[in-house]
Amino acid sequence: MLINTICRLSRKDSLGDCTNLLLYSVNAISGSTESQGEVTVRLQNSGRVVNGVGSDPDIVVASAKAYLSALNKLQSKSDRVAAQG
Repeated sequence: MLINTICRLSRKDSLGDCTNLLLYSVNAISGSTESQGEVTVRLQNSGRVVNGVGSDPDIVVASAKAYLSALNKLQSKSDRVAAQG
């Protein structure tokens, strides 16, 4: 529910086209009482698909970090360049 709210808010302000949430995944990255959650999201916009990852003890914060990470990649107009060497 929260990730849907974040998606709707950011769509209005940042990307003119519709951004689709293709994947939302939550995993624990440590098993202790102070464990962290890692969230992975996959977004698609205008045929371009990107992943974003976020981690935080608060899964809501981790979700927002992951979504914003992917959104920033979508807004980046530069394509990846293959590693040289």
